[in-house]
Amino acid sequence: MKLTRDIRKCRNCRTEFKTISFCLEFGGYGYLVGRNEAGNRFCMVELLNNDTYNEFCRLYAEETGDRSTMRAQHMFRLACDPVDGASVYFTEPERVCIKCGGDDLESVPSPEPAATVDSFEVTYTKWNSLDEGSKRTLIREAYEESKS
Repeated sequence: MKLTRDIRKCRNCRTEFKTISFCLEFGGYGYLVGRNEAGNRFCMVELLNNDTYNEFCRLYAEETGDRSTMRAQHMFRLACDPVDGASVYFTEPERVCIKCGGDDLESVPSPEPAATVDSFEVTYTKWNSLDEGSKRTLIREAYEESKS
């Protein structure tokens, strides 16, 4: 899988470091890019013809009353099997300087605009083994926890 590579420079300590952006080379319409907890492996989930995603979004909207696609995509990790023993994340990691931890960063043109990264396949074995009531409970509890 190829993703866009960015170079960031900390305005505080002037350290430059490479980051991987979730902006896919081909635009990525209809796809969701996720990462493992460490942020060093990525996955790409097709959304348009994905029965699990469609079911999740329907149950999410019904249980929470929240129609935000972005929030539903973030919570979609609940339907995905763990990778490397941890949840899949569908949000970009927070961007902070690797040296000083500062968050005042600027983009620097990259000589390597694309990067090939390790990828993994998303599976839904646990989700598919649950009945609808259990799925609804899982969504409702995670949603309530995310509000606190």
